[in-house]
Amino acid sequence: MGIIERLFKKTKETDKKLKLSLEYEEKYIKIILKIGDKTISLKDLKDEVDISSLSKSDIFEVDENGDTLLLDYDEIYSLDRSTLKLLKLPSFFPGIVYIDNKGYFGSSKVEFSYKISFGLDEYHIVNANYVESISSSERYILTKEQYDLIKLINQYNNDDSKNKEANEQYKMLNAIKDVSHKTNLLLNETIKKEDDLVLLENIELDFLESDEDYLEVVPQSSQLSEKQNKNLREAFKKANLSQNFYLLNIDNKKVKVVVNRELKDALKVVKSNEKISKKDFVKRESPIFEDIDSEIVEFNYGPRVIGLGYLNYRPSPAQNMSEMDWFTKEFPKIMTDTPITLKPEHLNYMQDKFNNLDEFEETELKFNLEGEEKKLFISKENLANEIKKLENSIKDITDYNKSKALDEIIELAEADNYSQDYIAYKGNYIKKFDKNIAEQYRDDLRAIEIEKREEKKNTTKEQEKVLILKDNIEKLDYIEDMEKITEEEVELPSSLRYSDGIELKEHQKEGLLRMQSLYKKSNVNGLLLCDDMGLGKTIQILSFLAWLKEKEALRPSLLIMPTSLITNWYDEKNIGEIQKFFLDDTFKVKILDGKKSRDEISELRNYDLVLTSYESLRINHKETGYIEWKVVVCDEAQKMKNPKTLLTTAVKTQNALFKIACSATPIENTVVDLWCLTDFVKPGLLETQKDFEKKYMKPLSASDINDEKRQEINNKLSDLLGEFYLRREKEKVLTSDFPKKIVIYDKIKPSSQQEDIIEKLKNTGKAALAIIQGMIMTCSHPQLVDRDVDEVPLGSEESLIEEAYKLEHIYTILTEVKKKNEKAIIFTKYKKMQKILWNVIKYWFDIEVGIVNGDADKTSRRRILDDFRKKEGFNVIILSPEAAGVGLNIVEANHVIHYTRHWNPAKEEQATDRAYRIGQKKDVYVYYPIISNVEKIERDEYRSVDEWIRKQLEIDMTDSSPEEKLNRIIVKKKRMLKDFFLTCGGEFDDDMTKEFAAMSNEVGKDLSIEVIDNIDHMEFEKLAVVLLEKEFNSKYGLVTVKSGDKGIDGVIFSERGNILIQTKHTKRLDSNAAGDLFRGEKFYSDELNKDFPKLIVFTSASKNNISEDIKQLEKMGKVEIYYREKVTELLNKYPTKITELVDRDKRYSIEDIKNYIIDRHI
Repeated sequence: MGIIERLFKKTKETDKKLKLSLEYEEKYIKIILKIGDKTISLKDLKDEVDISSLSKSDIFEVDENGDTLLLDYDEIYSLDRSTLKLLKLPSFFPGIVYIDNKGYFGSSKVEFSYKISFGLDEYHIVNANYVESISSSERYILTKEQYDLIKLINQYNNDDSKNKEANEQYKMLNAIKDVSHKTNLLLNETIKKEDDLVLLENIELDFLESDEDYLEVVPQSSQLSEKQNKNLREAFKKANLSQNFYLLNIDNKKVKVVVNRELKDALKVVKSNEKISKKDFVKRESPIFEDIDSEIVEFNYGPRVIGLGYLNYRPSPAQNMSEMDWFTKEFPKIMTDTPITLKPEHLNYMQDKFNNLDEFEETELKFNLEGEEKKLFISKENLANEIKKLENSIKDITDYNKSKALDEIIELAEADNYSQDYIAYKGNYIKKFDKNIAEQYRDDLRAIEIEKREEKKNTTKEQEKVLILKDNIEKLDYIEDMEKITEEEVELPSSLRYSDGIELKEHQKEGLLRMQSLYKKSNVNGLLLCDDMGLGKTIQILSFLAWLKEKEALRPSLLIMPTSLITNWYDEKNIGEIQKFFLDDTFKVKILDGKKSRDEISELRNYDLVLTSYESLRINHKETGYIEWKVVVCDEAQKMKNPKTLLTTAVKTQNALFKIACSATPIENTVVDLWCLTDFVKPGLLETQKDFEKKYMKPLSASDINDEKRQEINNKLSDLLGEFYLRREKEKVLTSDFPKKIVIYDKIKPSSQQEDIIEKLKNTGKAALAIIQGMIMTCSHPQLVDRDVDEVPLGSEESLIEEAYKLEHIYTILTEVKKKNEKAIIFTKYKKMQKILWNVIKYWFDIEVGIVNGDADKTSRRRILDDFRKKEGFNVIILSPEAAGVGLNIVEANHVIHYTRHWNPAKEEQATDRAYRIGQKKDVYVYYPIISNVEKIERDEYRSVDEWIRKQLEIDMTDSSPEEKLNRIIVKKKRMLKDFFLTCGGEFDDDMTKEFAAMSNEVGKDLSIEVIDNIDHMEFEKLAVVLLEKEFNSKYGLVTVKSGDKGIDGVIFSERGNILIQTKHTKRLDSNAAGDLFRGEKFYSDELNKDFPKLIVFTSASKNNISEDIKQLEKMGKVEIYYREKVTELLNKYPTKITELVDRDKRYSIEDIKNYIIDRHI
């Protein structure tokens, strides 16, 4: 209700009759209040209305005395109908406004005039939009469109910089014609006859191949259609040197394309340089680049871009193995020696404790656990975190937006007859709710879901166009000059913090010199920087960028990196590498995060350095592709190892002059990774991908490959890469005073429980991969093998230690660390093992250590690491090698314990080098505790990499343990990385299977239904995807995540119809599986915008053990069942080895699947 209505309503309630009269002043309409014939003040109505609030609400103001309401003329258009009626304002003007012009368009001056009339009466403006008849007392308010246009004309006529400028004349003309379609305007004949106008605000310069040596420069604009752009190019060819507009004839209709002065000057340069040599184009040496200095002229993408189109995905030869996550979302817990599950009834108690605490004070919390009182002390900061964790877990029923979740929550509430204040559901507590409201809400959600699904069935989503790359895969389409460099003396930037002791080491100066020399030879150049981890690649690159800044040749430059590394490079808290190494204001930095508009992207030209993630670049690559980047740096460049993904295309289609790919591990899978990175920094250097694979990858994959041949290929690649590639190793470049790395192998005998489980695994008949994984996990701890138990057993630290002597030995190692008052990092990829270690360390040393794994977000990760770094004296941190693989600098620790091993030695080295890197002041001890068939603990210590590798490869593997066999594989790969860096890759190969061959008769054999009976349900899910992928001739099969999969275990995208899979590794099958599929189909269809016409239940149950209700569903065509007999037929039809399941270790969340679809344009 508006103010005026409230005033009338209040006075009516008190038998006062309020009247209004209006006075039209120059700036305001004054609203006079009367009761009867008496004029009153707003103050007289203070009992009826809060006068102080009047100026803060609606669109009225109050005069300075607080007596009268004022209404700005512009605000009339904001009034609702009832207020307009109560105020008795004049009606909106029903007549016309006649527009005339004086002067020809494009001449020295054009002005516009207007005449306001209704019928035979002419009107004049009294104030603002208030008009009055010249011949009578009729009064009106102009419509908003009429009033806005008249104001615009007045401003234009009074501004000579506009009315004397051709482009502004046309702009005003365009505004008048636009308004004429919205309100009553009458235009003179000159204005009427003017052609349709397009006022260009920007142009793009495209470069089309003219002949073998030259490119033709042509203008175009995103404001024009394809046909209009074609006509513009023809008109531009015929035009004079300088024109205000270009007249296009489109389907017998004339369109006038008008350019402003800035564009006119730019087009004048283009007209004088309509052709440019390809050599000059690559080097950006032409008046086109030198004389056109305008933000509204775009150079249409870079030389590697063919245009816009659709990217067809082609996979690279191999995929990575990834960590398996067996844990679901948990209820909030305080992690103590006995974890305490927090519940809503604890909230007020904890908040009261918090409110009574001083800043750094601790308090005692007491909880009742199954009749036993549990006490703990906690700081105010940690208590705040626990309260927030609990608050975040308390939800309203309306916080859920899927009908399936509502079904499940309502069912739980009904089970307790709606008696509970909170319903515990999937890690959250749902507040008590009304049954009828919840059911209505669920039904509404279900109706919306059905409607959405129907809409998606009737519409097809248009595939988004992306930049198409000259990819050099089949044919060498794009190549850059390969001129040799001449290295001179390094030029150090003046902006390094020399006064703070920041100085480049000799190898870093060498790296800077290489970049400077390449740049001096040509600013279109590149370097593959592959220095060992911890040698300071970042400061080398930043020093090069600072050197360019001093030469005014830096802005704008683009730095691309994993999201987690952005704050390592630059942090608003002034703790990034840029702030650490360089003086304040050396660089003007901007972070590009998330999807941005083209205008926002255009603003990036105003920054020296733009930092972004690979994902943010992928979604913005078309817009950023317009910018000419002086330098593009890719940190952890192995992220773009696959030549045909959209991520790689997004990077390579950037209009980059100088390019740097930075990676300590350029080969993660195969040598094609190396080709892809080199094709970014120096396209053409390694020829096409097809030729490269034939010359290098095929020989390296041959069965007769030996060290001599591998060395020959390695040397050939090194020679080819030449000065465009730089790698240094710590052992060779760091001086003798740099801390040493001491490698310690501790051999520990297995516990009886470990021996029993390993023996059972050998004889289960399970598939090789399952056996291998089971044995390795058992060596870490027997508890890891029980995949049905997510939690560490409560109050059982002693038994946990007794079950694994290896765990007990960690106490010995950490005790040694504590005596030295130093810090340790423990690496293990298994989350359950991380929890076990957390508990026993708390039990041993009474400290709560941090855990960083894939669950930690950026903020908590930074907090945990900062706490570890800042705390004085003995401390421990537990890390996942995957989460710690990039971007971490933890030189505060000098003890590294690899509790479990990573299959990829490069990633294991990455983990070690979180501590062993420049900045480390102490010798670093690297521990490998390994289960071995020994009677007592044996320790081997190595002080050089060569000695370590040589001695480990000399060990007799007879009667060796699973961990010793795994160690042999890893050490072999370490030797290959060291000796043949350019020809060693792959996370998983046949070596691993061969090492374990003695443990299972099934290795290398085709899988049979009998073997399938003994594999666990997770391996069974992988098998379903592998076999059905073959059956439906698809390359796009995915295994879903273990938790949160919405009842779907596998997804296959196929030309014969997309498929959702539910697996049941059981002896009997009932209709529950179909229910999971139906619910999952709704979710996946909505989230992925895809139809799934085929729903498959894949089961080990025989046909005779399938319930009739699900058989009936199959007869109705709603599901298809692959029962035991059908699975046997598939195994016979498509012989399948266990090694085929290896690459299926990656499990996909719904967001992962969305990205997969985008990257492969499915």
